[in-house]
Amino acid sequence: MYPAERNAMPFDIEFHQSPQDIADTAVFPVYKGGAFTAATQEQDNDLSGLLSRALEKNPQFSGKAGQTVAVATPESSAYGRIVLLGLGEREKLDADSCETIGGKLFLTLQALGAVKVEFFLDDADEVENISLAERGAHIAAGLSLRGYRFDKYKTRKDEEDEESNDLQSVHFITEDAS
Repeated sequence: MYPAERNAMPFDIEFHQSPQDIADTAVFPVYKGGAFTAATQEQDNDLSGLLSRALEKNPQFSGKAGQTVAVATPESSAYGRIVLLGLGEREKLDADSCETIGGKLFLTLQALGAVKVEFFLDDADEVENISLAERGAHIAAGLSLRGYRFDKYKTRKDEEDEESNDLQSVHFITEDAS
């Protein structure tokens, strides 16, 4: 076996029952049509309607699967930014769409320079086609697959790559974590 120069998954993925208070970015899901999940609605209430206003100001965001809107938060917030992530229609949410959503989310997090992320999975939110645990696992798989880099045979290292603040961890927050 050859030694790997880089891990297949360059960031950690973990599941927790409560926020770890170490993240610079939080991800909250939104269904098609801008329908908030329970956790997203709770965060919107805590931020005095900031997330609702962000959706009003971004009419191109419809909650389509993989769409994102980044929202800067006030200093009183535990997070520097919140990403609203479109899940699409509840009835069409399945394993494949969750993996695609995870891959698209990775690109957004990378573009934002997110280092530590908390993703709030909603326990109160029932979806027929896929359980909460499967939803989290498939979104995590999509993140992992999109984040994979194979640099072993790369002959020239870019200085920019070495200095970048790569994504270090994604914590999925759900009461079902075990």
